[in-house]
Amino acid sequence: ALKERGIRFIVVPVPNKESVYYGFLAHKNPPIYLHKIIKALKKRHIETIDLQTVFEKAAQGNKGYLYYPDDSHWNLAGIEVAANGLVPIIERLEADNQENKKTNLSGKI
Repeated sequence: ALKERGIRFIVVPVPNKESVYYGFLAHKNPPIYLHKIIKALKKRHIETIDLQTVFEKAAQGNKGYLYYPDDSHWNLAGIEVAANGLVPIIERLEADNQENKKTNLSGKI
C-alpha cells in the first residue's frame, strides 16, 4: 500500500545503551535481539538500516562513549556515529530511488 503511494518504508531499529555496552553488565552476554529483528525484517524484504552493528563497531573502536553516563540517550558522539552510519545508506537508497524513477519514466515514454 505504501509503495503504490510513493512512500518508502525503512525500519531503523535503534540500539540501546545495554545492547552496545553489554560488557559492563554482570552477565556480559552480547545481546542478539536487534540482530534477530534485523534478520527477520530483511527476510521479509523490509528495508532495514542496521545501527546496532554501526554502534558496536564505534564502541569497540574507542570512539568514546556514545550515550550519556547517567541516561540512556545518545550523546553528541552517538548522534555523530548514527548520522555517519545513516547518511551513506540513505544517499544510496535515494540514488536507487532516482534510478527507479528514471527507469519508470523511460518506460512510459
